[in-house]
Amino acid sequence: MDLIQRIDELQVLVEEAKSVPLSSSAVISRDEVLELLAQLKEQVPDEIRQARWMARDRDELLGRARKEAE
Repeated sequence: MDLIQRIDELQVLVEEAKSVPLSSSAVISRDEVLELLAQLKEQVPDEIRQARWMARDRDELLGRARKEAE
């Protein structure tokens, strides 16, 4: 399954969750949600992982440059 299908599963799980009376809250199976989230993490494309790493690296570099400029 791809990411979109997993996200759709998560959405259905939330939409079909039992409502808590007199509240906008819902009861959702923690195990099911955690399993879907774990599967989503595994399916994140490498490009996204690399982009996150590059963004963190850029932020650190900018932080060091600002300190040096001060």
